[in-house]
Amino acid sequence: MLKSPTGKFTKEAEKMSLVSFPVIDPAATGRNIMRLRLEQGLTVRDVQVFFGFEEPQAIYKWQSGKSLPTVDNLYALSALLDVRMDEILVAAKPELKIAEIEPQAEACGSIIFIVCFVGAVIELLVEFDDSIVNWRNTQNSRK
Repeated sequence: MLKSPTGKFTKEAEKMSLVSFPVIDPAATGRNIMRLRLEQGLTVRDVQVFFGFEEPQAIYKWQSGKSLPTVDNLYALSALLDVRMDEILVAAKPELKIAEIEPQAEACGSIIFIVCFVGAVIELLVEFDDSIVNWRNTQNSRK
């Protein structure tokens, strides 16, 4: 997180922390590439020839989600499939939800709780230490 010189989170950082970082789901994107290819009546060989690949492995890797096309290849693929680039990519769904944390915490013998608790205590100690330093500086400036 971004902090100002006073150590407090800036408003921009707070806003950014509320926005989740977008991630591509390779497997779902691969299934989407296959679906779009079939809708256009194209074979893997057709796509291979279009890209000038000697072997079709790259296309199979895209379709299986083992890899994603490069940006250049994604751009060319969108032209071939007659769709926008963002219509090829599939966003990943957030995998971890609050409701899913509780069973995991129980299964781990509350290790997650302990780690979170220790982290909170450390954060409080750091803030307390900052407060003491600020108080001392205030006292020293009064002398």
